[in-house]
Amino acid sequence: MAPPAADLVIVFRGSARTKQGAIDAEAQYTHLMETIKKGGLTAVGRRGTRDGQVLIFIKAPDTLLAQLVQAERYRDFVNGVPSYTLPNVARDYGSDPLSPAERIRFTHTYVVTSPTDDGLGIAPGVAEWSRVESIMALHDRAFNEHWIKSWTSKKLGVGFSDDDLDGIKNQFGEQLALYFAFLSFYTKSLIVPVALGLASFWLSKPFNPYYSASVCVWSVIFVEWWRIKQRSISIRWGSFGSEKVQLRRSQFKGANDSNDEHDDTSFPWWKREGRILASLPVIAVFATALTGLLTTIFVVEAFVTQLYTGPAVRYVSLTPTAMFLLLVPRLVGFYQTYATRLTGWENHVHEVNYEKSLAYKTFAMSSIVAFGGLYLSAFVYVPFGEQILQLVQQTFFTSPTARSSSVTDEKIASIKDAKKVLNPDRLKNQVFAYLITNQVIGEFLEVGVPSLLRFLGWAKERAAETEVGKKGLKKVGFNDEKTDATGAGTVSEQEKRFLDDVRSQVALPAYDVFVGALVNNWVEIRGDAIKIATYGRRPLPRRTDTIGSWMEILTFLTWQGALVNSALVYLFYRGTTDPVKDAEFIAEPLSTSFERTLRAAIFPAALIALSTSHAWLVVRAVVRHILVRAVWRGSQGAVKLAKCEKDVKKGWLRTVGGAAEITASSGVNVKVAEAAAGDLQGVKGTAPGVVGVPAAFWEVDEGLSEVRRGSKAL
Repeated sequence: MAPPAADLVIVFRGSARTKQGAIDAEAQYTHLMETIKKGGLTAVGRRGTRDGQVLIFIKAPDTLLAQLVQAERYRDFVNGVPSYTLPNVARDYGSDPLSPAERIRFTHTYVVTSPTDDGLGIAPGVAEWSRVESIMALHDRAFNEHWIKSWTSKKLGVGFSDDDLDGIKNQFGEQLALYFAFLSFYTKSLIVPVALGLASFWLSKPFNPYYSASVCVWSVIFVEWWRIKQRSISIRWGSFGSEKVQLRRSQFKGANDSNDEHDDTSFPWWKREGRILASLPVIAVFATALTGLLTTIFVVEAFVTQLYTGPAVRYVSLTPTAMFLLLVPRLVGFYQTYATRLTGWENHVHEVNYEKSLAYKTFAMSSIVAFGGLYLSAFVYVPFGEQILQLVQQTFFTSPTARSSSVTDEKIASIKDAKKVLNPDRLKNQVFAYLITNQVIGEFLEVGVPSLLRFLGWAKERAAETEVGKKGLKKVGFNDEKTDATGAGTVSEQEKRFLDDVRSQVALPAYDVFVGALVNNWVEIRGDAIKIATYGRRPLPRRTDTIGSWMEILTFLTWQGALVNSALVYLFYRGTTDPVKDAEFIAEPLSTSFERTLRAAIFPAALIALSTSHAWLVVRAVVRHILVRAVWRGSQGAVKLAKCEKDVKKGWLRTVGGAAEITASSGVNVKVAEAAAGDLQGVKGTAPGVVGVPAAFWEVDEGLSEVRRGSKAL
């Protein structure tokens, strides 16, 4: 008997600490199962990874899937999403069968979508389903094994063919496939700045303005080119414009059932904007704390370690690294928790707006961590390093005890003395450390740490089994699985292995799609594939036509890069190849006071950066104009888009008498007759896992017994 396959698994927490809690858990589980089955889905509960946890396996019948497909086509048409056929033309599942990702996506969307949009409204974070911990899809082990083997042993480059991307899209959905397409495009685009950097390193002087301008222009070309590239890919997949179709979040709390983001009767716009503004002080507090912490670490690293020569000087030099590793991740973790809560409190109607708001909050703090040290080195350490070094000495190393034990023999009494202690190559060294060290650490955290944790978990489990064997006790686990609904039969070995595999997947963390250098990205592509297939849950498919808010963040980074590059060129470029003279960007008389340094260097650099901002707008407009005409117009994607829109509109005009009934609430009123058996041929057999679901598996429900088992002990 083949192991069963399921479209989704809902992780339900049935444990309780009080009798009333146990009663509530049983009532919610019963209500949950009734809601799922009334919605036309097949569901069964099985024991989870711990006492009181229930895994609810869900499978969508073929007739329901056909209705969900048709409903989406109507929504697409109403919202202006380009289509190749009219929505009232049934899909031919023989020539266009459902992929595994589509099956999971239709089922998941139906389950989590608000009842306002004809969904079930079952999702984590909804008050009605407070015991639903998560919703996940199951891995296709055979595909994952073939995928990893192909990418690690056969595919040595970073480019992906259309078939490669289509394979990822069919298994994991458009969002993840578009991520890998972006990563491949980004990696190949790095060849240009690498070539420019090598040429500048060998042929020109440090902080060369021509190299800086070339990199800035290329970054604009890269972003605008990718904007066209993702449009072409989404047109080929039929997902172009899908971001227009927004279903209401189950977590949204409105006064009525409206799906309109701007409907003041549901949730006034000013209230949401007010909550966004109210969250800014909280974000500012975390940003100030993080900036203060990074500044403290910077001062200790750049100045204190240069002055201290007392006991354990070797260990004192490691203090900045220890402070960063121990304090920064903890503070960022706290911030991420509050940012998620604040974004939920903002009460967004649609998932896209929720994710965009959270992405901006995440980027704000991540950019401080990533670029804070570089900015401090460029705009604080070099221009004001002498004054700060003197201030640090006067503050921390002026007592008699300090002078006798901790201060160098050479006193920092003047600007000239201070310059001898400062490191003129600090900025370049920090950039190198950021590009290399951070990438190695990031890859270790993404792949190395999960591998280590998995090994430790396996070792702990083996040690527990050995201890139980020595004591001669019966192993408490899942070897005593229930047999069937009556307790008469026995569960097959295949079914046990299947349940063990599912429980191991439940223990994995969820994979977040949207979290360089040329060599690093080669490793990143394969590292992400291994992480998806081995160390995380299967990503839930999502239809999209863009990388989302990160497109706007990339645009912001190109603008920011242009400003910073122009300021650095003004401050550091002096037409020499001597790094010491290069660092002395301000003449000696101007470096004697804080005020004169501001007037002579910082203010002019700020004005140059402001001028560069306007130049960046002009360059982007020119680049976009040229690329649209050179790359987009006349391309296969542009021709296909124009043709399908024209054909569908003509067909709609010919058949307007048989148009679907449009409603104001959900966009369409879908009434699909039960499809014929032949129409569902492509729907069947596309569930993840091994095909062939035994009827007995869906008849054995262990959920209520598992919930009640916890209440007996109370």
